[in-house]
Amino acid sequence: GIDGTNGIDGAQGPQGPAGVDGTNGIDGAQGLKGDAGDTGADGAQGPSGTDGTNGIDGAQGLKGDVGDTGADGAQGTAGTDGTNGIDGAQGQKGEAGDTGADGAQGTAGIDGTNGIDGAQGPQGPAGVDGTNGIDGVQGPEGLKGDKGDAGVNGTNGVDGTQGPAGVDGTNGIDGVQGPQGLKGDKGDAGVDGTNGVDGIQGPAGADGTNGIDGAQGPQGDTGADGAQGPQGVKGDTGETGPLGPTGPEGAAGPTGPAGANGIDGAQGTNGGPGADGAQGPQGPKGETGDPATNITTNLVQDTTTGVITYTNEISASQTVNTVAAETDNDISTGANGGAYYASPIKAFGKISPTGSSLKCTPGITVTRLSTGRYRVNLLPGMVSDANYVIQLSQPGRGGTGNDDPGIAYENQTNSSFEVIIGDNDNGATDRARYDSEFMFTILDL
Repeated sequence: GIDGTNGIDGAQGPQGPAGVDGTNGIDGAQGLKGDAGDTGADGAQGPSGTDGTNGIDGAQGLKGDVGDTGADGAQGTAGTDGTNGIDGAQGQKGEAGDTGADGAQGTAGIDGTNGIDGAQGPQGPAGVDGTNGIDGVQGPEGLKGDKGDAGVNGTNGVDGTQGPAGVDGTNGIDGVQGPQGLKGDKGDAGVDGTNGVDGIQGPAGADGTNGIDGAQGPQGDTGADGAQGPQGVKGDTGETGPLGPTGPEGAAGPTGPAGANGIDGAQGTNGGPGADGAQGPQGPKGETGDPATNITTNLVQDTTTGVITYTNEISASQTVNTVAAETDNDISTGANGGAYYASPIKAFGKISPTGSSLKCTPGITVTRLSTGRYRVNLLPGMVSDANYVIQLSQPGRGGTGNDDPGIAYENQTNSSFEVIIGDNDNGATDRARYDSEFMFTILDL
């Protein structure tokens, strides 16, 4: 028949007991190593640890070996050249020897060893750079030196472009022709250069007295220089012709052999020092030097007690007392920690009969009020109050005249006191006042 409708699911029953664990399967083969993961962000920095207690300094070690010298710093820019010293006097020219026959030129000899330089004298102190003076007038030309051996001919320089011909000057009268010199040996013929294009030749003039020269025709083009032939044998030196215009300078030939060193001229005066050049960059820092040059000590004074504490290079402390500890010591500690003594003597003086000061504490003044009566005026703050101690004295009389002298004070204040001087006449009569020299001392605590 037709299936009936499914009934409603019943409530879930209670869980059954756990089954027995099955046997573990065989471990699979290890997989390939994975790619490295990205670096994680830095963690937050932990709090700083508490500083540890400093250890006791160890005993100072032995002095180490001196370190290697640091590399030299780069050389600074050269300073400005100092003023040239005065040239030494030129030696006298020796007599010219006879010219010997030219020998074949030998190969250049090896330069001789320079002689040992003489010891240099001590340098004088550098003078202050003076302002450069105006150049002096050029001295007369020195005597011409002997002619040196001819150096090897350098390669001819390229001829410069020829300038336009100058206008011919009027010919002077021809001088008498001198005798012809002896003919020199003929040199080997050089290789013929290519002939330049011949200029147009003018007609030959008849021989005879030279007439006035006609205008010079235009100069033909210069032919190309031929290759230089080998140097011929040197002929006798002819008379020196007039000096021609200076041609363009050729390329420098090879240096000839060095001649013997000439005698040193007298040493010129030292020029003033040139201005300092700019300072070069600082070289690398050298090794640490001897610690004995880097000693640190300390000295401290307590301004209340006056005690000075000295700490040496190994941090050991020593103390010094500036004021003794005895109870009867009148010295105390001053405002800056130094020893301070407050003397009980505040003022003293020796006064003439007229009231003028013969010797007295600065600032004290004395006024003569009347016969035998004086006022001593004190400085403000000199005494603490009006109960200071006054000591008075006057000269003795030797038993004659005012033979019973008396001296007393009255009207004592913190700014002055008065002195009374007179003859007591042994008490028979009232004191007879008179002017007299006297001395006083004021003491206060």
